[in-house]
Amino acid sequence: GSNQTYLWNSPQILALLIGAGVLYILFGIVERLVPEPLLPLQLFRNQVFSANSALTLFMGMILLPTIIYLPLFLQGVLGESPTNSGLVLTPLTISLAIGAAVSGILISRMGRYQVQAILAVLLLAGGIFLLSGMNANTTFLQASIYMVIAGMGMGILFPAQTLAAQNAVEHHRIGVATGVITYLLALGQTLGVAIAGTVVNNTISSDLPNRVPANTVQQLTPAGWQAATNTEILIDQKYRNTVLHTAQQYASKAATAHIPPGPQHDAIAQQAAQQVAHLLNQVVSALQQSIVLAIHNGLLVVLLFCGGAFLAACFLKDIPLKNSWGESNPVSSVAGGTETGETVPPVH
Repeated sequence: GSNQTYLWNSPQILALLIGAGVLYILFGIVERLVPEPLLPLQLFRNQVFSANSALTLFMGMILLPTIIYLPLFLQGVLGESPTNSGLVLTPLTISLAIGAAVSGILISRMGRYQVQAILAVLLLAGGIFLLSGMNANTTFLQASIYMVIAGMGMGILFPAQTLAAQNAVEHHRIGVATGVITYLLALGQTLGVAIAGTVVNNTISSDLPNRVPANTVQQLTPAGWQAATNTEILIDQKYRNTVLHTAQQYASKAATAHIPPGPQHDAIAQQAAQQVAHLLNQVVSALQQSIVLAIHNGLLVVLLFCGGAFLAACFLKDIPLKNSWGESNPVSSVAGGTETGETVPPVH
């Protein structure tokens, strides 16, 4: 659903949304009736598992929009090449891996994951907040630092999510719990991109006309305006050259349609081509400014997802870590708050 395919209130999109809702309801009914459900719904009666499921869903909603729109900002606003944009994203991926390694070490030694998850969400939210404040004057060093902060928060959360899910259920349901967490992460990524993408696209479509002079918009055909305002024009030089060349040819032919060949014909055609290039540069410059605002708004939505993740982490209670046989580990029981070393059964 968007302004380029089907409108959100179009019959096609409404039918898809209603159909998806009906299918989810039917899925829930079937899972309650069959003897061996794909997703045992009683798992969600477990507070730890339910809170961890919500945390994973929000994590997916945070992860993918951040990774998708950072390259657009780096290439479209800061003017970095696709290759260098990928290199600039390296701090995010490296810090994510380091955060995951640190998280595993801390959980194994402390036997706790709730405080760690809460601190990780706060760290992630801080990184997203800093990223949302980027503008055309932001340096690559600043962007890298912001990405490291966000990446560390993401990395610390990942092991905690899987471990909390597997540790909260009976041993024979570990596979189901892991599958649910994997599914919710993917579902969150889909929802996050859809919601944040809608905000980004709507911001561009509403803000861009206000930044371009009215006479500039009037001089462009609808097809020319659509091509000139496509974000691809900022990140693909070949596409930009194609749009410019096509627009110049169209403008030159229109301006010299009734002028016979000769010096005057060539001068008018050249003047029309130069005018189109100037108009296109105006639109591209305005598009860059609109993208800054759009990504800012999109990351603010992601920041709201961080708020949901924080609330979910607050309900993620620590329970003793289990060993490979599904039994509570006495060492982790001590770390989890018992001073006598007695094993504490999981809370369901």
